[in-house]
Amino acid sequence: MASAVSLDATLGVMLIAVVVAAILNGVAMVQAFYYFNHQNDPPLIRFLVGTVLALDTIHQALISHTIYTYTITNFGNPASLKTVVWSNSVEVIFNALIALLVQSFLAMRVWRLSNYNRLLVGVIALFIIAQFVTIMSTFHFS
Repeated sequence: MASAVSLDATLGVMLIAVVVAAILNGVAMVQAFYYFNHQNDPPLIRFLVGTVLALDTIHQALISHTIYTYTITNFGNPASLKTVVWSNSVEVIFNALIALLVQSFLAMRVWRLSNYNRLLVGVIALFIIAQFVTIMSTFHFS
C-alpha cells in the first residue's frame, strides 16, 4: 500500500484561506452596496471602489478554481500537487492590481493630509511601485 500523503498543511490550509476569502468578499460586497447607496463621492472614487470590488471578486473566482482543481478534478492524484494550476498563477496579477490601487489611494490621501509633502509621498509611491514590480516579477505560467 502506498504511503498516505498528509494534506493538512497544504490543501487544508488553502481550503480554509479560500473560505475566509469568500466570507471577506461577501463583506466587501455588502459594504460596497451600502457605499453606492449612501455616499456621494466623486465619480473617480466610486469607479475605484467598483474596480477594486470587481478585481476582488475575480480573485475569489480564481482561488476557488485552484482549490477545486486540486481537491476535486485531481482527487486521489497526489502527483498533481507538484504542478501549479493556471488560476493560481493568474490570481497573482489580480492580487498585485488590488494592492496597487488601494495603496495608491492611500498615498493620495497622505498627499492631501500631509499638506502635499512631496518627499513623504514620493517615498510611499516608491514602495508601492517596488512592491508591484516585485509581485509581477514572480508571475509565471506553468
